[in-house]
Amino acid sequence: MVQKISLMDAYLIETARNAGYTGEDILLKISKKEIEDLQSLHDQFDYVELYPLFQSGKLKTVLAEGYQVKFLTFPGLLNLIRLKYKKFKEKDFLVDEFVIKKLVLNENEKQDLETWMSPNWRMTEGKEGIEIRPVNT
Repeated sequence: MVQKISLMDAYLIETARNAGYTGEDILLKISKKEIEDLQSLHDQFDYVELYPLFQSGKLKTVLAEGYQVKFLTFPGLLNLIRLKYKKFKEKDFLVDEFVIKKLVLNENEKQDLETWMSPNWRMTEGKEGIEIRPVNT
């Protein structure tokens, strides 16, 4: 069963991964409360926020098996696509209102996206790539 986490938890994890930390590295640093170098990755993030996830026993599963964001905002969706897949708005996909169009991902990335994307978004695939739109549209 995929663990559900907050958007901030996802930001913390993906920012660390983007900087080269593995899931094992993150788990070790959080478990030992040695987060100084993680704190330096972003001046507005506080890695102390991952302590409750660790204490609940869920962080290890999240890092190893993936997660689903509980509720994903549009800016959050854009940020996670950038952090996880190195895909950028206007360069790698188009944005029209709150719809992402022409996003190209490989099969593993598509499966990953389907896992972490919250239920308030829907993904479809067409000839020109992936389209992601809010569920209510």
